[in-house]
Amino acid sequence: MHRSVLFRRVTVSAVAVMLALSAPIGLHADRTPQPLPFAQDWSETSLITTDDDWSTVPGVEAYLGQGLTSTTGTDPQTLLGESTAAGDLDLLANRSNPDTLINGGVAEFDGIANPTIALNGSGTADAPYLLLSLDTTGASGITVSYTLRDLDASADDATQQVALQYRIGDSGAFTNVPEAYVGDATRPEEATLTTPVRVTVPADADDQPLLQVRIITTNAPGNDEWVGIDDLLVEGGGEPPPPPTFAAIHEVQGVASSSPLVDQFVTTRGIVTALKSNGFFLQTPAEEADDDPATSQGIFVFLGAMRTVARGDLVEIEARVAEFVPSADPNQPPLTELVSPSRISVLSDGQALPEPVALTPADMSPSGPIDALERLEGMRVAASSLTVIGPTLGSVNESTASATSNGVFYGVLSELARPFREPGIDLLDPLPSGAPPNVPRFDTNPERLRVDSDAQPRAPTLDVSSGTVITNLVGTLDYAFRTYTLLPDATSEPAITPPPAPVPVRKRAPSEFTVASANLQRFFDDQDDPSLGEPVLSDAALQTRLEKASLLIRAHLDTPDILGVVEVENVETLAALAARVGADAVAAGEPDPEYGAYLVEGNDPGGIDVGFLVKGMDAGNGQPRVAVTRVTQEGATATYVNPNTGRWRQCSIALR
Repeated sequence: MHRSVLFRRVTVSAVAVMLALSAPIGLHADRTPQPLPFAQDWSETSLITTDDDWSTVPGVEAYLGQGLTSTTGTDPQTLLGESTAAGDLDLLANRSNPDTLINGGVAEFDGIANPTIALNGSGTADAPYLLLSLDTTGASGITVSYTLRDLDASADDATQQVALQYRIGDSGAFTNVPEAYVGDATRPEEATLTTPVRVTVPADADDQPLLQVRIITTNAPGNDEWVGIDDLLVEGGGEPPPPPTFAAIHEVQGVASSSPLVDQFVTTRGIVTALKSNGFFLQTPAEEADDDPATSQGIFVFLGAMRTVARGDLVEIEARVAEFVPSADPNQPPLTELVSPSRISVLSDGQALPEPVALTPADMSPSGPIDALERLEGMRVAASSLTVIGPTLGSVNESTASATSNGVFYGVLSELARPFREPGIDLLDPLPSGAPPNVPRFDTNPERLRVDSDAQPRAPTLDVSSGTVITNLVGTLDYAFRTYTLLPDATSEPAITPPPAPVPVRKRAPSEFTVASANLQRFFDDQDDPSLGEPVLSDAALQTRLEKASLLIRAHLDTPDILGVVEVENVETLAALAARVGADAVAAGEPDPEYGAYLVEGNDPGGIDVGFLVKGMDAGNGQPRVAVTRVTQEGATATYVNPNTGRWRQCSIALR
């Protein structure tokens, strides 16, 4: 079985490419066909000075593509017509920041280090495109090449598809060039991804007085990202580039943290072992693996949002070797990847996956190097027993008092002790300028393993708490957020042993007096305070939080005589908690502690304060269990200077 499933940087039979669907020529464009070779890298920023005016760039135009599609996420390869909408010619001239320009369409960014023209879909720019008019008279073997540049360093993560098309003359349907299609030319939170495209277009583009070539994208779901169209070159007599050199995966990975073949195009082969939302992992078949334990047999193939293969496929791929470092964390060690594939061919399917490598305490020693697992990067691994040291993460909706899991947690092999964050500056971060030589360094806890439990399709989300023991955890080893990350297989069946239940404090003896503290974690009420801009809870959410806090105080803290609390919005909220504890105690057949609420508004910019619940029930002698004489605020004018965020005031209260 042989199935070719993706093309990006390739050559095909013949000639030119079309960068835009043509539209009526106005006074602000010069569609004079340009002779070959035609080149444009946008470095001459004085060419473009006015919005919607292409007249100073002969042979180049750009359009919004209005009405070419009414659906987000449309494959641009399927859009072969041209827009007939009035005012479709588009150009936003002399822009400087792709992260903040929210208009869709076509823009010139001359305020960045490497100026370029870029496309961005939107509700108006349904299918924006760049159009070239070329004269290929006397030329054959027309090749079109350009570089797609991710210009958007924001958190936006759209699937930004880009296609190349051409037509003979200035009317009629375009012909798509499938080998030039790019499934996603962007990544979130960085502006470093580049995707080179080079194709030889079909022979009907040879020797033509007018060949139009366009590069087209579409309005993506979510917030579109700006894609630069740079280093344009159209020339005749193009020869297919030499095929990439074959390199086994272990040769691509090498023995160091970075590949010895970085930035080279290679051909390699492996079995698909795991899928992610933006690519897949390959691993060398066991019979082809080398004998060097320092070289990894696995690698990640970055495809954006595309997933065109299945686990167990034996795949041959032509792609560029890259070292991925997130722009948000330039000090993170690199992850070796294959990017911008020009060919992915499935040679056979249903192959047995390589056996996982068992992780051992020697692999993850607390005293080991931070890259101890580099030799297993991208490979299938297994943890026979993992103890959770950081519970499953996610996001919290404070207004509804609900949480959404993201399936990510941290653990260590059960044979190892639970690590803690030691003092010092992270080893991966440089010391501040002028730092003394004795500054301690934090070793990053190399024994930690991050688990992204639902990263693979159909893998279940594991919601676990600290102390949980998980056995038979099998998956592929990735690297993210400065931590080696296990992506469990959907077919893995780990056994989960919950940790022991929390142990309440022992019952107080008659002669004892108890004091406790609790962080109530941003305990807001259901009333809006316009001066704060705080989350406003629904009534149901407030009741849920009161119920949980009451249970904590009664069942686990044994209704202490004095309870110091932090992160409460106001005294009314604290009084509501006191009332709830009393009502729940009576309902459970327990004495009402008759808590009194004491809180003085402080200076926290988020509107959370410190306070006390003080037991007022009769001590058996006609006197309250605790008598409060006064409550005073301490340090109300003291200022704390945070070197990162500036100055703010904090204060405490004293109970007497």
